[in-house]
Amino acid sequence: MNAQAPYPSREEIANFFQTTTMVIENTPSMVYNAFIKKAVKDNWNVTPYEFITMEKLREKHEKEKFSFLLLARTNFENDKNSIDYYYLNLLMGGNEEEITRMPEIASIPLTYASDNKGAYVSYLPLFIDFIQQHAINVEEKMGKTSLQDLDYYNKNRKLLKHKTLLLTTDYLPGGMDTIELKKYYPSNIHFVTLEEVKSAIKQRRENTVVLHHVGPPADEPAGRAYNLLIGTDDARIYYYNSHKISEKNPDTMLKNDFRRIKWKIKLSNLF
Repeated sequence: MNAQAPYPSREEIANFFQTTTMVIENTPSMVYNAFIKKAVKDNWNVTPYEFITMEKLREKHEKEKFSFLLLARTNFENDKNSIDYYYLNLLMGGNEEEITRMPEIASIPLTYASDNKGAYVSYLPLFIDFIQQHAINVEEKMGKTSLQDLDYYNKNRKLLKHKTLLLTTDYLPGGMDTIELKKYYPSNIHFVTLEEVKSAIKQRRENTVVLHHVGPPADEPAGRAYNLLIGTDDARIYYYNSHKISEKNPDTMLKNDFRRIKWKIKLSNLF
């Protein structure tokens, strides 16, 4: 798929809640299959659902009574390195012959397609909850186009003043230590291991936010880095941004990311 797929109309998003959601198994990734099945079984409740293979998808995608949750391989037309990413997509069925033209309700970057570590799978329960919340939000906003991008949720930055951010030191901005970072991030922050992040997600720890980071494997060309802060208890996105990786802007969160959060929190304190 090429970013970006069509946005659903008001009628299409209303119809979504009358569909059965087909959860597509991704044959090359048995790890994804196992984790997405558990995440959906434990958390999906806005529509009935079934698990099917990609081959079965070809038979169903033209039928309006179905929606589709799948791992989509995505690239960007202007990317000279032709880097592919995997996104978790929620699509509406209908009359389109090509899957790439199916209306896209939600899309979350998961990983570089060449990265086989599967670090994202621990976040799938949160993403399943978020996607459902997002679909409801789109319907309530009557298909408001600003919801087409995750940037919409950056309005939630101000709420981070009430949250504890769990962050591994791997994603500190270049040349910054934990003491200096606290000058840029005015709220509560704990530096933890990846296992502690996973534990917080599993426990659905209250008032806690974790970073979902998408970056390239060490032996792959650098494309874009994605940084997403999501609540472990409410699956709400509090911050989202991406940047092209370069010497100046490394594969981490950037100082500018923390500045944007700090500015929003400070502004909210004035009212």
